[in-house]
Amino acid sequence: MSAFLERWDEVLKRIHAIVEQGLEFVSQKIPRRAWLLAVVLLPSLLAVALPPLFHGKPITAFLPNSSDEIIYWREIKTFVEVGFGGGQYSTNEYPAQFAPSTFGSHGPAFVMLYGAIGKLFGWQGNSVIFLHLVLVPLGTLLALRLAQPTAKQVVLLLGLLLTWWPLQLYISTNMQEVLHMVMALVLAALFYRYLERCHPADGLWIAALLLLLIPMRIAWAFCIFPLVFLAFERRPVRALVFALLAAGAASLIGVLIVRYFYSPYPWFSTEILELLQSNWRAGLRELGLHFAKNLGLYFRPGSLALTALLRLQLFVLLCMAAAWLWRSVRAKRPLQLGASLFHVANLGAVLLFVLLFYDILDTRDYRMFIPPLLLSAVVLVFQNRLTAVSLLVLSNLLAVGAFVGYYGRSPAPHFEYDLELLQEVEERINPMLEFAPGANRWCNTIAVGKYGAYPIIGYPLTQVPHGFGITTILEWSEFVERPLLSKYVWLDSEYEEPNYGNPVRRLNLSLLARSRLGDLYLNPHAPCD
Repeated sequence: MSAFLERWDEVLKRIHAIVEQGLEFVSQKIPRRAWLLAVVLLPSLLAVALPPLFHGKPITAFLPNSSDEIIYWREIKTFVEVGFGGGQYSTNEYPAQFAPSTFGSHGPAFVMLYGAIGKLFGWQGNSVIFLHLVLVPLGTLLALRLAQPTAKQVVLLLGLLLTWWPLQLYISTNMQEVLHMVMALVLAALFYRYLERCHPADGLWIAALLLLLIPMRIAWAFCIFPLVFLAFERRPVRALVFALLAAGAASLIGVLIVRYFYSPYPWFSTEILELLQSNWRAGLRELGLHFAKNLGLYFRPGSLALTALLRLQLFVLLCMAAAWLWRSVRAKRPLQLGASLFHVANLGAVLLFVLLFYDILDTRDYRMFIPPLLLSAVVLVFQNRLTAVSLLVLSNLLAVGAFVGYYGRSPAPHFEYDLELLQEVEERINPMLEFAPGANRWCNTIAVGKYGAYPIIGYPLTQVPHGFGITTILEWSEFVERPLLSKYVWLDSEYEEPNYGNPVRRLNLSLLARSRLGDLYLNPHAPCD
């Protein structure tokens, strides 16, 4: 093992020298200040240029469209307009255990953060575009000021961000990913400073940002481990114990936040936690089967080349970090353990979490892997690990064709929408909806059928009055033994569900309006006067 690592180390040193000479040559041709300006502005300028290039429309012509982002957008708009006084956002009409929260299966934290900005500046269909185009340069500028990188490192960071395809894919969406990538940039600079000097102020800032982020995405709790380990790095055994306890406590807090403030969703993680509580042997067996299934899918080429690339990048970088950690342990250099352990903990923890409790599927795991991989990559830039980062940039460049193909398809509905359909919602659906301030939340809620001939959960929902909540019905059979509470129901009137039948007839719904998106009905069983 030692001989292999020594030979591998020689190869990496040669690559490092080549990359360093190239970066030195390029960085001397243009002043450092110009490189700094480029790394701050060019990623956002690229995002502005792509929609006209691919779709013939400016980025400001954006409207949210996919199911998750349309729910995010409506939740934010509801918070801006009526705070917590709107209708219920949920799945199958299961609200959060914390009664005042009317928001859905992603919790209220992200909604409240963007909603607070919306209260200051307004929130329209394309507001998130302006927010993202400002957040990315601000986050990059803050990271640069904190880390004070050399000219060579700035050039490498520019290459990384310009080829960081997830950033370009999500800037023109209403998803959380841009916020998490911006926070990864800032945290990378803070962690780099903390690795270099372990100053308590940097640690406190890291802890504060993580406490802000954990309610939005529980995976950020895993960063507590390297943070605490670094604080006690001079005594590795004690540091390891304290770090494990702190990360466990942070993860438990994250689980409790999800349990009480998020509306339930039929994820595997929700089901397995319930099974472990009722029958731990069966739960462990199911967990093992899920892990084996995900592990097989992880290394299987999928239909989305960009997701396969990110999985491979994370795995390779994790292996490199494990080799650095092994070398530090063998050399008995306690003060270098933290720098290597940071990347192993950051990447390894989220990978293990996804394999055990989440799904390797389409872009689900992709979205989970983006922030930690970017966090480690930017820390490596500041640590002058030129070889590892240049390999990331090179692999991204090799995938430019996959990005072009996917970008041409993926954001298209955000820019190519039917204006007549928007007007139809305004004229046919909205006059039938009556918002009741102060009433039972279900009186201001529309149950939307997820399945059927009509894609109801899409950009037309931006036109529905903003106080109304949207509860998505995945299974109508849920209402065999309990009443449907939402006052309004919007669905494909011909849809039939196995073992349930047609919801319109089964629930005795009253027709209010017809549209190309499906028909709007009144639910006579809603708890409204």
